[in-house]
Amino acid sequence: MENGFSDDEDGKQLWSKILEEVQTNAQLKQSGQRCSLLMLGDIGSGKTALVSRLRGGDDNPRRGHGLEYHCLEVSAADTSGAGSVGGVGGVSIEGDTRLGVWVLDGDPRHQNLLRFALPKAAYQHTLAVLVGSAEAPWALLDSLQQWADILNRHVDRLGLDPDEVKEARESLVRQFVDYAEPEVEGVDGAGNATSPVAAPTPPQPLVVDAGHLRRPGAAAANPLHPPADPDKVALPLPDGVFTCNSGVPLVVVITKADLMAGSLERDFDYKEEQFDYLQYHLRMFCLKYGAALVYTSAREDRNCSLLRQYLLHRVYGLPCQQPAYVLERDCVFVPAGWDSPAKAALLLAGGPAAALAQSPYHEVLPKPSGSGAAANLAGAAAATSGQRRGGGVGGGASADEAEQLAEDEQVFLCRLQACLFKAAPAGGGAGAGGGGQRGGAGVPGAGGGPGGASAAAAAMGANDGVLATFFNSLLTKKGPGGQGGPGGGGPSGAETANKQAPAAAAPPSATQQS
Repeated sequence: MENGFSDDEDGKQLWSKILEEVQTNAQLKQSGQRCSLLMLGDIGSGKTALVSRLRGGDDNPRRGHGLEYHCLEVSAADTSGAGSVGGVGGVSIEGDTRLGVWVLDGDPRHQNLLRFALPKAAYQHTLAVLVGSAEAPWALLDSLQQWADILNRHVDRLGLDPDEVKEARESLVRQFVDYAEPEVEGVDGAGNATSPVAAPTPPQPLVVDAGHLRRPGAAAANPLHPPADPDKVALPLPDGVFTCNSGVPLVVVITKADLMAGSLERDFDYKEEQFDYLQYHLRMFCLKYGAALVYTSAREDRNCSLLRQYLLHRVYGLPCQQPAYVLERDCVFVPAGWDSPAKAALLLAGGPAAALAQSPYHEVLPKPSGSGAAANLAGAAAATSGQRRGGGVGGGASADEAEQLAEDEQVFLCRLQACLFKAAPAGGGAGAGGGGQRGGAGVPGAGGGPGGASAAAAAMGANDGVLATFFNSLLTKKGPGGQGGPGGGGPSGAETANKQAPAAAAPPSATQQS
């Protein structure tokens, strides 16, 4: 190829290098090989509100339908001293980059849309986020397991090269076993790291290369799947860790954590040992998939900035100085690689929680019943029936703000029938005492007839006492002396009224007799 600017060898190499870079960038844009987040979770789990917080907004977001796409702006503000409270190890970005965020609808029937969010070319460039709501802890594990299975089935259908899948799985295992706790002096009351004060260092510039951040002159690498270090010895995994590995890194996010100290403790009388039991099972689930665990609250903006920081750390390799924190029940943070089955078992090692260690999950955290739990169950019911909730997408929506499900028609009619049966004896007695016996005949033995006829008869029996009293008063006032009048002889007015009460149901006949 002839160089139009210079004939020397250096000019030819420079021109060829420019053309090669342009061609490579064009191919990357066409193939979609850019880092992205994929959020999966039930309807009403708070995915859209969480994305709004991650983007830095505090407005009331509107949930879309099917498959949403958002962008997180990553700039120097995120990386100048990123990941540290004291500003240790600063980096900077030459220009801005955007991290794409796909949010799949909470109805599992939309899982076919995953082919757009996670195509074959994006397999090694996607971080999956499984979102579950603390609003319904009794359905939390089932929800997370459902979406993990959906993700695994989609990856199996991609038709990937077995060597590529093996490399992706091994890289996740290496990251897990090579995790190192950041060096911090301590942790404050909110669970934030307090880093040691260090001498300020000049920021190290990073450039955007095909959606990844790298230092100038360094080879482009994917922090989600870094290459193996030949100088490091591979450590074995603990038992029960990474038994399910699809090659896609996972982060489990529990939203609406503020409800733990709210409706769960106040309305359902949840105890501390139940929250420890829930955390234990969530951490064991994360160990099974090699995932990180973060409790958040979009309403109170709790741990949202920490989650953003950790996601950027996993996707771009930016530093994260936040250590694991598991002391507070509603602001848990467990990075991937820190936890182990032995650490998780400490939650149930002593105290009241020890008695729950061997109990089934749905017995310790039972599904509430009754009308008082209808609003709280709306999110879990919508996840299984495919019905869309009108509220509750704001990460900490309370039970009062949630849409309540309508009562089944047959249940309502049965409840109304039972109420009428209770009122029937009082109505029948009034009818008998006032000269009418239709109340007893309408509801024999207060047992009622079959179907809707018994309900109608019960209603008639309850009102016959009023009707009998009305017609009895007509007979008493208008009857002649010998037929129940005030001054009449012979049978008394009450006896005459009692004998004529059955016929008094028809007003014309009563008028003729009087």
